[in-house]
Amino acid sequence: MQVTFPRDSRPVTREHDLPWLDHRRFSNEKNPDYRRFSCSKDEKVPYKFNIDAKLNGAYIVMGLLYGDRDPDKTILIATRCGQDSDCNPANAAGVLFTTIGYSRLPERFVSGLDTKTKFNSTDYSFPQLVAVCEQLAEQAVRQAGGKIDRSADGTETFVIPVQAVQPGVAESCWKPGPRAGSRFSEEEMKKITERGK
Repeated sequence: MQVTFPRDSRPVTREHDLPWLDHRRFSNEKNPDYRRFSCSKDEKVPYKFNIDAKLNGAYIVMGLLYGDRDPDKTILIATRCGQDSDCNPANAAGVLFTTIGYSRLPERFVSGLDTKTKFNSTDYSFPQLVAVCEQLAEQAVRQAGGKIDRSADGTETFVIPVQAVQPGVAESCWKPGPRAGSRFSEEEMKKITERGK
């Protein structure tokens, strides 16, 4: 079985996987109960409106898995999966672009980027946001026991220790368990302020 895309006549095939359309159908039909609280409140099947984070997450992953690191194909698949089809392709592209790196993105994806205006309801412009994200990433690497190596030419490499995966207990969104009990430190709490005060 193969799927062809309008922008590109090359067939997409997978020896060991179902085509993305079959995966989309499987994800969408697997269990409508997963979607009941993102739909109408009348508890009747079929539920009416549906935009659901679990499905959207699946469709973002599908764009990444079947997009073959091609921005257009990734965006197209994440869009064609449906549901929240503006956010899903944007999120899939964001993850892919992070792995590609800003300097290697096709010009059409960066040429219209506004680097001066601050984002709505924030004090950050795009360059300021990138700088803060870099600082947070470095902090996270160090807190996990890693380090940042710098070569003679100034190139940075994040050295992250391998850790065993420790999945949390599966939680139902309509019957959640107790809160995890995570808290902010006093120093972090001082940085949290209400706007306008």
